[in-house]
Amino acid sequence: MNTPMPGAHMITAPEAQTPLTRSAVMAWLDEAMTKAVGLSLHQRSARDHVVVAVDLHISFMRPVTAKSEATAKVVGGGKTMVFCEAQLLDQQGDVLAQALGTYRVQNQ
Repeated sequence: MNTPMPGAHMITAPEAQTPLTRSAVMAWLDEAMTKAVGLSLHQRSARDHVVVAVDLHISFMRPVTAKSEATAKVVGGGKTMVFCEAQLLDQQGDVLAQALGTYRVQNQ
């Protein structure tokens, strides 16, 4: 059993009866990482920013069929490029999918 990443942003989905598509899982992990970047930027600056995905790497471990939780956190980067990681966990804390993302930050 895995535990959520310390300091991670979480997004919870309702109970799903059928497996989610890979594109839905990808969008869910991308959204979690985008929100983690946004929260990180908000803590550093009151300015508005646009966060754009540059690169995503996703590993699918198991079908996503039950209530799940996405966790994401910023793991590095600078002023304009930010690196993130995310996990999608089931209720037992097992990893269903994980992702690494690179995001470009632009001033609005």
